[in-house]
Formats: sequence, structure tokens, C-alpha cells
Amino acid sequence: MYVNLCAARITRLFVFHRCTRVLFFFFLCALAQISVRAADHHKWCYDRQNKTCGPAHWHEWYSSCGGKKQSPIEIHTSKVKRKAELKEFVFHGHNEEMKGVKVTNNGHTIKLSFEDEITMKGGGLSSTYRAVELHFHWGNSSHPGSEHTINGKRFNVEMHVVHYDIKYKNIKEAKAKADGLAVLAFFYNEGEENVGFNAIVNALNGVRHEGQENKMLSTFKLNQLLPPMENLKQFYRYDGSLTTPTCDEVVTWTVFELPSTLSKSQLAKFLTLNIGGISTTDPPKVMVNNYRPTQKRSSRPVYASPSATGASARPVVFLGSAGRTSVAFLILLLLFW
Repeated sequence: MYVNLCAARITRLFVFHRCTRVLFFFFLCALAQISVRAADHHKWCYDRQNKTCGPAHWHEWYSSCGGKKQSPIEIHTSKVKRKAELKEFVFHGHNEEMKGVKVTNNGHTIKLSFEDEITMKGGGLSSTYRAVELHFHWGNSSHPGSEHTINGKRFNVEMHVVHYDIKYKNIKEAKAKADGLAVLAFFYNEGEENVGFNAIVNALNGVRHEGQENKMLSTFKLNQLLPPMENLKQFYRYDGSLTTPTCDEVVTWTVFELPSTLSKSQLAKFLTLNIGGISTTDPPKVMVNNYRPTQKRSSRPVYASPSATGASARPVVFLGSAGRTSVAFLILLLLFW
């Protein structure tokens, strides 16, 4: 009898401790999930809004933002390597009218989302990429606001056209792959009116406040926003990341060297946009300086297309076995001359 009671108590204790361990395990999982959700939904911002949630703090909530392949970067033309493989791009659908484009003020930028079949290949890319959105980064009335810089020069506005590799089902799947995204970056400075931009400039009136979203009434062609085809031959290439959280390091960047122009009144339209005000409880603020500071290039190479300017661009030479033998022979000849 006594032995049976002891056995029963031991069994109950064993079951109790086992259940406790299981419950503790699920508790830890729940905490981890809460932590992930908190990071996913953290209200990141730019310094203009609040320095406590600005770019210097992004890595505290999104670990990728502290990675070694972050964007944007400063491009020094004296340090780039010329690469013959960076030939012309082949665009499909860029010269067709885009319909049903959705324009959104997401509190960080103005984003245009489109569903048309717009793709690109070439330009040294190993695959075909589909365009899904474009957005902008800008400064204020007295300071330019491009994200990338060239030889220390910052431009008034930078436009990013985001593409994903068509071998993946969608952009969500592509963001999880190292070669998933390709982003084209274009610069704009104050100058002559860019007629091709008028449809977008006019659409900004309907999304002045954060959270507002509309279908564009006017159609436009994507190639109307881009530099002339001849200028599209001049670009730089490097591997980097998204420039906003979650800063995934999955982007093949193409930064076009020569800026296009926007008139003073067209540029001023960007400065009429607000953060907060309607869909949020935050008091409205003018949306300015929505660019991330340049990040360390570290050991990443930056390549220049054959037509890119910068006389100091160094060619990338790929030697076969015969070439290596010839070089070795020349070195020995010089050593024993």
C-alpha cells in the first residue's frame, strides 16, 4: 500500500514537472512572437519626425538595418571598377500607358503601385525583373534629399523603381532571397519642367495626408519619368539593401549617373505633403528630408558601366589561364632583367 502511494505521488510529480516545462516552453514562444510582432509594427521614422525613431535607431528593432551591406552609399567615381558586362537595359512595357495606378501617402513617402506587366532585363542582370512600385525621397526647400550621393553630391530628389525577379511568385517571396530584388535609382534636380511628371504631380493633391490613397485618374508612361535612352547607358552597380526597414540585404542596385530635371513648382509639390493629420492622431508635419544617410560601403565593390563617366574608373579584367601565364612570364622577365 505504502509503495503504491509513493509510486502515485512520484507519477503526479513527474507529470506536474513535465507539464510545467511544456507550459514554460510555450510561454517563451509567445514572448518571442510578441517580440517579433513588436519589431514588425514598430513605428520607425526619419529624424524630421522624431530622432528617437530615426535611422540611427532602426537597427534596434530591425537587426538587418545594422548589417554590412546596407544602402544607400556614397559612390566615389575614383574607386569604381568599370565592367564590360554592364550593357544596355532592355525594357518591356515602359512605353505603354499605365492604368489603374494606386498612389499612397504611407507617412514615409509617396508610393505608386502598379499591376501592369512591366519588366526589364539586361544591364548585367542575370534574370528578368518585374516592376511593382516606385517611390521618392527628397529634402526640403533649401537642402537636397537624394539617398545616394556621387562624389559627395546630393541631388534634389531620388526615385526608386522596385522590381522583383520573376522566377519568384511575388515580391514577398523575393524579399526572402539574396537575389530577389533589383532597384533602379534616378536623380532629379531643379531645372526645366518635366512634362512626363505632371500626372504624378497632379495626383499628389489627393494624398496630401498620411494614410490617403487614390487611383490615379490620369495615365502616364513609365519611360516619361526616365532619362533619355542614351543616358540610361551610364550607371553604377552594387549589392545592397532596402533603404527603409526592414533593410533586407537582397537588392541589386543600379544608380543612374545623370540627373533629369523637375521644375521649381513640380519640386514644391512634394513639400505640400504631410505626415499625420487625418488617419492618425499625430499632429500633421510637412513630409521633408525623408532620406536615409549614406551607409558604409565596407569592402563591397561598386562597378561602372562602360559609358559611365569618371575617367578614373578602372577596368575589371578577367584573365584566362593563357593570360595568367603571360602575366607571370612578364613579371619574371622584369625581375631578372
